[in-house]
Amino acid sequence: QSKVKAAKVGNFQAAQMGKIHPALTSLSNAPINDPRTPSFTVAGRVHGGAKLEGTYPGGMTRKTVEKHVAGPFGGRFEAFGNGSFIYIRYSD
Repeated sequence: QSKVKAAKVGNFQAAQMGKIHPALTSLSNAPINDPRTPSFTVAGRVHGGAKLEGTYPGGMTRKTVEKHVAGPFGGRFEAFGNGSFIYIRYSD
């Protein structure tokens, strides 16, 4: 097994040759598969942010889902209900 040298990227170590530190991957949390938390993917970019589409477990409130998906600059829901949502996460 060959060793891959890591390059310093900000405060994270990102491996070269296509291997990327998990903290530097996309905004998606879909691979986690935790049925107690919302699951979402980045559906596209919008002016000043990203459009997230996902699902949430039954009984979870809008405020709780927003705690999981909101970035440091906040955002807003475009749609919410029946176990799915569309959220615009602001990037600045």
